[in-house]
Amino acid sequence: MSELLDLNDINSQEDHTPKDDLDERIRGDYSIDDDVTGEYIWTLAIDPGPERSAYILWNRHENQIEQMDGEILNEDLLLKIIEWRALNLQIAVEGVESYGMPVGKSVFETVRWAARFEQAFYPYDVTYYRSSDCRHWLCNNRNAKKAHVNTVLKDVWGVPGTKKAPGVIYGVKNHLWSALAILTTHLKRRA
Repeated sequence: MSELLDLNDINSQEDHTPKDDLDERIRGDYSIDDDVTGEYIWTLAIDPGPERSAYILWNRHENQIEQMDGEILNEDLLLKIIEWRALNLQIAVEGVESYGMPVGKSVFETVRWAARFEQAFYPYDVTYYRSSDCRHWLCNNRNAKKAHVNTVLKDVWGVPGTKKAPGVIYGVKNHLWSALAILTTHLKRRA
């Protein structure tokens, strides 16, 4: 299996410690020139929203989730993207897709924020995945329900676990499931 996503390492990982010193580690440990293989070290998966978004920051070298937040203010995430732009980073964002029904202000605000995240990452590329793309790649069915997608994600990453015995995806809830689906789809497609 590809180095990008080794499922055996993900499921066997036992140590999951808080990353309070993440910003310091990011500044000190890696830069764009550090990875001579040309492979990405960090992947940022975003489920954008009109005011708040969910994100997961994946570290390929450590094969673990470094940081995640399911309710970050969009302005704060924008600042993080600007700060992390110097990393060997790739960004995957959930794109909005039309189902043929009228949409309201919140959908347009979500699209606006996704575009601002992309602009903050310029001149680097951002990859967009529609929800149906994630369902197709994860479940082989574009019409799969959210519960089925979450079951597949638990099969891939292992169960979230408990506070005493946290799994790799401990703390994933609400919109973080969408960010995890985006991350998993992105890693599978890049494998």
